[in-house]
Amino acid sequence: MGALADRISQERRAVHLDGRRALIIEEDVCRGLGVAPDDAWLSRLRADYGVIAGGRRTVEVIEIRRAGEPAPFAIYGIKPPHGSEPESAERASKLGVGPRVLDVSDSGIITEEYYHHDLNVRERELAEEEYARFGERLSEFCLRFLCADEGEIFLHRDEREDHIFILGEGDEIELRLIDWGHASTWPIGRMGEWIEEQLRWFYLELSFYRPAIWRAFIGSLVERFPREDGTDALADAYRAFARREASTRMNGWGGTPAVRFLEFCVGCGPLPLDVPRLNAFVEDARGLSGEDLVHLWNRVTH
Repeated sequence: MGALADRISQERRAVHLDGRRALIIEEDVCRGLGVAPDDAWLSRLRADYGVIAGGRRTVEVIEIRRAGEPAPFAIYGIKPPHGSEPESAERASKLGVGPRVLDVSDSGIITEEYYHHDLNVRERELAEEEYARFGERLSEFCLRFLCADEGEIFLHRDEREDHIFILGEGDEIELRLIDWGHASTWPIGRMGEWIEEQLRWFYLELSFYRPAIWRAFIGSLVERFPREDGTDALADAYRAFARREASTRMNGWGGTPAVRFLEFCVGCGPLPLDVPRLNAFVEDARGLSGEDLVHLWNRVTH
């Protein structure tokens, strides 16, 4: 067994990590460092071990650090089987929407992980010039779930802040989702419903209420989105999404969700979509705010 693998195996605290799996991690670290498994660099690496409670299970986490550097070089999660995660995580990895998967067996799955707060969408701060780039990356991320050649659509089905991470910076921004235990697929015929769901969670969790992100996202999506039989499924889904968000009347922080959404629409300006009533509302809403926007919306769209 290699030096790093031996060290990792000695630190294990549960049955999900054995010598073979420790070697898999060592080989991955060596590839990342560009060194041979028996290179002296391994003596300058440290393996830290911990356990994180996640939902109904625990995730064993191994952090590989270079000597003298506080940030980990690599982080791996060792998870027991859970729902559809082993199969779904492998598929998400191949599609570029989830973490890389190093190993899958009956005892669980090993993936690279993103646990540091400065990567999580709740904490990650983007530079001002990165917002438009993030919107473009968001559209690319969305379309990776659309497996048209296979006649189906892939869904994560547990999209929330804890599971969303932004990687890279500048032109290299990427988005990843972790925890694929609830993932499933839909037939391609439910594309409109799928688009509406994507729009909703992207708006709630990823737009940060930043119009620049949303404008770039929609513009990029319009350019890339496949159309079938002359029907713009994206525009149809956007109309349904807008109707639902604009009719949400429950009280919330900073006004009702409907008001917040309509103010967001005004901030975005007209969109490059076939949504004439929505764009007419945006044009007529200049200078309005609060409940006045709701009244105008009702007049324009009914």
